[in-house]
Amino acid sequence: MYSYALYRVDRFQDAKKSLLKTLELTENSDNNHSWIICKIGSIYEDSGHFHKAIEYFEKAQLSNPNEATFLIYKGVLLLRIGKYKEAAEILIKATKCEKGCIDEAFYNLGVVRIAQSKYQEAAECFKKALEIDPKYKEAKQQLKDVTQVLTILNNI
Repeated sequence: MYSYALYRVDRFQDAKKSLLKTLELTENSDNNHSWIICKIGSIYEDSGHFHKAIEYFEKAQLSNPNEATFLIYKGVLLLRIGKYKEAAEILIKATKCEKGCIDEAFYNLGVVRIAQSKYQEAAECFKKALEIDPKYKEAKQQLKDVTQVLTILNNI
């Protein structure tokens, strides 16, 4: 909680130090170890240190390999920095995980496919996200938008 409070007031260095200390103290006893590692990655991302953030998302994933969340964080960051191919590879891997927000993995893969101008693949990703969570508003909107794009392209 202390780290979160520091993070909320943009004291990234102090928040990171607090989380690193928590990691040290809980190394062999805490089931949330991978989530702490991920939060450190988020701090690096929010402070503009993208390569370091990716490193921590990878560490979190190695610590909890069946959880999709850490791959999603990494994939979205790769998308943000324009590495679409790598983002797609990571997000495809996330869709195959046993735990986590698999619907979000498909959603973000759809966003990557739009960035790659692969609109039909994007539509399929949004449909899969909606199969998992029929109330996923963003996926509904993206599917509607990409369907319109496909209609326009088919009429050209």
